[in-house]
Amino acid sequence: MELSVIIPCYNEEGNVDILVERILTVFQKSRIQGEIILVNDGSTDATQDKIDTVQQRFENVRGCSHEVNRGIPAAWKTGLDAAVGEYVVITDADLQYAPEDIIKLRSKLMSDPEIDLVQGWRRGSENYDFFRIFASIGLAKLLRKCFAVNLHDPKSGFLITKRDIFAEIIKHRMKYFYFQTFIVISACTKGYRVEEVPVIFYNRHAGESFIKLPLVSIGKVLLDIPKAILEYRILPRYKREG
Repeated sequence: MELSVIIPCYNEEGNVDILVERILTVFQKSRIQGEIILVNDGSTDATQDKIDTVQQRFENVRGCSHEVNRGIPAAWKTGLDAAVGEYVVITDADLQYAPEDIIKLRSKLMSDPEIDLVQGWRRGSENYDFFRIFASIGLAKLLRKCFAVNLHDPKSGFLITKRDIFAEIIKHRMKYFYFQTFIVISACTKGYRVEEVPVIFYNRHAGESFIKLPLVSIGKVLLDIPKAILEYRILPRYKREG
């Protein structure tokens, strides 16, 4: 198995079918031996029923489940435990990242053996909500400054890397509200070479975002940043000097 696509799902009943169909089409057209791991993260709608149906239809689609919502990083870990591919792709279930762009990420990764991870750089967007765009750009600038990373989009949640590298970069010491914000920063500070490819960030296909109060979420990310600075900048420097 070459590729495992790990997808956390929280109340995504309207997206599961088309998401799976589009990824399987990508596998077929690009002749990829791949699998899809759908992790139901405590959904309260019919997401689990949808996952049960697609894994019965397709032998390379598998489902995992959390009884309660545990968050995206926990879903990644559960999906990784189930995955058997040499490489791992993480993406969202809402189709804001196009499954077809998996090919762009994979091609970039395979183009240079020195590249460890390729992420989708959200260079264009269908969402013209001024507040969200302003907040996203501001957070990206803040992360670049705080962690000295030379990336256009240091918080993208759409990436490909080797399975063992992914296992290493999702390890963390601190307790975060949104560790997913720092997944690529973790890779950079642990010495992995990260490259970017531009992708379009589309509107959500169906359902609603788990972020109900954007200002509250921004506040939680700001509370996470000092912990991440300690984990990814201060402690590694202290360990090297010690």
